Amino acid sequence: MKKVSLKAGGGNEARTVGNFLTKHRLGTDSLSALSKGGWHNSLHRPQFQGPCCTLHATYQPQHLYSLLTRIQAELGCALPKVPEVFFKPAECLNDPCGNVVVPATAPSALDAEVELAIVIGKDCKNVDKSSALDYVLGYTVANDVTARDVQSRVSQWSFSKGYDGFCPLGPVIVRADLPGFHVTNLPMKTTLNGEVLQDGNSSKMIFSVEEIVSYLSQDTTLPAGTVIITGTPSGIGHSYKPPKYIKPGDDLSVSIGGVGTLRNSLVAAVRL
Repeated sequence: MKKVSLKAGGGNEARTVGNFLTKHRLGTDSLSALSKGGWHNSLHRPQFQGPCCTLHATYQPQHLYSLLTRIQAELGCALPKVPEVFFKPAECLNDPCGNVVVPATAPSALDAEVELAIVIGKDCKNVDKSSALDYVLGYTVANDVTARDVQSRVSQWSFSKGYDGFCPLGPVIVRADLPGFHVTNLPMKTTLNGEVLQDGNSSKMIFSVEEIVSYLSQDTTLPAGTVIITGTPSGIGHSYKPPKYIKPGDDLSVSIGGVGTLRNSLVAAVRL
């Protein structure tokens, strides 16, 4: 599970979700205002259109936290009893349809992970589980791309998951208060070249949204615009025999029912 705090980029060409949330300080009143429509992230200004916020900008997060997740057994680790945090660099964020550049130093064992992402709507600190959902603006989709060969060599996972562009995010933010939307029952899939690798459901999450938000907020401020990425279901490519890793030219998509789909092409690194 990852926590991303987004900040505004420079100029009109880099209007980010963090820029919008920070500028408008989305809190309880602003959440209710979104019932008339979501924020569309254009290159010039946010516009309300429909029930979701469409994300197209280049994200520039301040920091990214990660927690160990449901694939622990597939990686030979015990399931965590509490969320276990590790960090990712800001530069790993990517657009919903942006290219993922295969690292020249780790080209042969890349894996995709479909993950539900929580978007925080107002600053929160030391919140309890009973009030945690009051701070959630909505939900989106993340692909936590991982270099498994690098991951297997170390006890800390940050480097293997932190290459530039290794976390596509989007394509929309679905409001938490959208009628008929139930975050506890969302199908989650990763499809590689037409074959479904991961086929899970948010109902299988180790920790609930309330537990996650409450835990991460203890003695730590989660500012408006924070994104928390909550872990992936079983079925990662690494778990297959032989492994089914992703490579340039593959048709890759990760999707969450009721939220959206990320489609990112892999391209080889070019070093001048």
